[in-house]
Amino acid sequence: MTLIEILAQPWNQYRQGIIFSIQKGDFDAAIVMLLGMCKVLPEQYRPVLPPIPSAKNLNEDFMLKQDKWSWCTVSLQSVEDSISRWIHDNFDRVAMGT
Repeated sequence: MTLIEILAQPWNQYRQGIIFSIQKGDFDAAIVMLLGMCKVLPEQYRPVLPPIPSAKNLNEDFMLKQDKWSWCTVSLQSVEDSISRWIHDNFDRVAMGT
């Protein structure tokens, strides 16, 4: 239980940073914070995130901000699902006494 409480603070900091970054339209910062949230999880619980969008030409560059928004939306859901799974697995272990 203590580990979950210890990790709650970094996750909350990342969440606040992600929300602030997205509100300001800084999707690069939100992407970095989402990747950081993954690193706080034990390796077996880390989600596999889609490739980070990048532009190879001018036409793709016009859509890059929208693509990064979509990446952040999908990735945030994956990260939050992984955090929830990890927490519930730990609660189950504590409840079973292992």
